[in-house]
Amino acid sequence: MAPDAPSAAELETNPVVQAAFAAAWADSLADDQALRHEEGGFIYYDPTTGDITVRRAMPGGMLYLNLDSPPTVPGSYLVATHHTHAFPAALGHDPSPSSDDFEEADGSGVPWFVVTELGVLVVGPDRRVGGLTGPPGYPIKGGAAMSATVMTPTVTRQQAILIAEADAVPLFGNDLNVLTLEAALHDDGWHVEYHMRRPRWAGGGPHYVIDADTGVIKSKKYYQ
Repeated sequence: MAPDAPSAAELETNPVVQAAFAAAWADSLADDQALRHEEGGFIYYDPTTGDITVRRAMPGGMLYLNLDSPPTVPGSYLVATHHTHAFPAALGHDPSPSSDDFEEADGSGVPWFVVTELGVLVVGPDRRVGGLTGPPGYPIKGGAAMSATVMTPTVTRQQAILIAEADAVPLFGNDLNVLTLEAALHDDGWHVEYHMRRPRWAGGGPHYVIDADTGVIKSKKYYQ
C-alpha cells in the first residue's frame, strides 16, 4: 500500500507552507484597487526526506489563476495547491472558495488552499487521493455541470445576460473573457454565472439570480 500524503491540516501548520501563503498574499496586492490579482502555486512532499517544497505559478488575473501544469520536483509528489482571493469583502465580494474551486479541487485529487483576508480556507480531499504513488502531479481528473429547471420566462436568456453584464463588466473588465458565462433558468429566475471551466485553473466570477418576469437582480455574489 502506498504511504499517505500529509493531510491538509498538517500542511497548513508547516512553516514552509505558511511562508508561501504569506508571500502569495503579499504579492496579490490586495489593497491596490487597480493591481490586485490572484497568486499561488503548488505544494510538494518528498516521502524519502520528508521535505516540503513550494513552487509558484505565474501571476493570475483579478478572478483567476492557472494551476493546470504543476512543475516536476524530483523525488516529490504534488500534495496540494494554494491561491489567493484578493478582493475585500467590504466591497461586496465573497472571499470564500467559489463553486468552481470546489469542483476543481474535488476533481484534482489534492487539497486546494484558498488564502483570503478571513484566513486560509481549504476545499477538496483531506489529502492527496491514492497516497504517494502514481504520477507526481495531479492524481485524478474531474468535472461537473449545472442543471436547470425549464419554464417560460418573460425575460429572455439574452436579456438576462445583458442585465448581468451591465453590472459585471464595469467591475471586472477583460478578466471576464477568461471565464465561461452560463445562463440557466431555475424556479427562482435566471441564474447567470461566470465560471472557470479551464481544467486546473483557480478562479470564479460573479453569480446572479435575475427575476424571469421583471429583470430585477434578486441576488448577486462576487466570487473569485
